[in-house]
Amino acid sequence: MDFLTFFQQNIFYFGALIVLAVLIVGNEINISRSKRFLISVLDTLKASNNEEAIIFDLRAKKQFSEGHIPTAKHLEMKDLESKFTQLDSYRGKKVIFYCDSGARSSQACINLRKSHKEDNLFYSINGGIDAWIDQKLPVTKR
Repeated sequence: MDFLTFFQQNIFYFGALIVLAVLIVGNEINISRSKRFLISVLDTLKASNNEEAIIFDLRAKKQFSEGHIPTAKHLEMKDLESKFTQLDSYRGKKVIFYCDSGARSSQACINLRKSHKEDNLFYSINGGIDAWIDQKLPVTKR
């Protein structure tokens, strides 16, 4: 059996293989893109202590009230784009976002950098609040 005959008899599998390859490559691109916006817990703490950054908690209000990074302000993910104007006052500072694990805050950084490329330095805490707590750093309910 030559290759052409084999290809014709298995065209569905070749199509599925191509789709799978495209999905894998796309996923790897997204992962590498989001890593550019990650900041470690330690670097976040340093930036916050030196007043070089403003930190936003993108979780739901209930989660925020149950415990958050002491200097963090609450900003729900769904309100991020509409309330972006309040971030303008932090121009020149690092704007650091976090959620539970860092997945949503990384996506927020990608979206904000697309629409506001030159405005701010957007970062996502690597591992989110979970990583902060794992490092035994303080959280507050105030």
